[in-house]
Amino acid sequence: MLFLAVTLGFFVENQREHYVEHMREKQYMRSMMKDLFTDLENIELTKTEKERMVQFGDSITQLYVSGDYNRHTDYFYYYARNFSTYQNLFFMTDGTLIQLKNSGALRLIRKLPVVDSLQAYDNFYNQFKLSQERESEFLADYRETMSKVFDIKVFNEMVKTFDIIMPEGNPSIFNEDKQLINELLVKVHIARRNRLGSIRYLNRLKEKANNLIAMIKKEYHLE
Repeated sequence: MLFLAVTLGFFVENQREHYVEHMREKQYMRSMMKDLFTDLENIELTKTEKERMVQFGDSITQLYVSGDYNRHTDYFYYYARNFSTYQNLFFMTDGTLIQLKNSGALRLIRKLPVVDSLQAYDNFYNQFKLSQERESEFLADYRETMSKVFDIKVFNEMVKTFDIIMPEGNPSIFNEDKQLINELLVKVHIARRNRLGSIRYLNRLKEKANNLIAMIKKEYHLE
């Protein structure tokens, strides 16, 4: 009888531990879904900003190629200065994932398809980060050449607050050397291309986030 009581007690305790771990697992998944929804919002914000920067890159290039930039240097300054900005970077909301990794709680996630999807999302984000880091490098290179083409006095008039405004009149370009301007526009081309690549990564991240949310809802019966 004593052996039976001990065995039964062990079985009950084991079941209780399984129940507690299952509840923790489900709570982690609720928290993960919250992080993913935040990611989806931030992905859209970042995409919108990067698409806007691509348009500025197109505009400055077309203005020069058309041969009219001398008559519209206000726009030339405006497009060039805006293209140099680096805003709304995307950073994955990884609080839950870090907690799972650091605490060893990743073992609680018993649904292997969810684990695989989560790791794939994390890995793809790390690839995107490299693209975003290259974007910073390309823009730094562009800014260096921009400082040789444009007049800082005009830029100071354009950025009196946080917003960038159109300069008044038709301000002169600091250096109209064709080779230097061509170098500037080549760097615009490279940075623009990188931003398009980042947008493609963001679209894939959005797809993976939505798929992961759908999988978590299905596997854990969450809404």
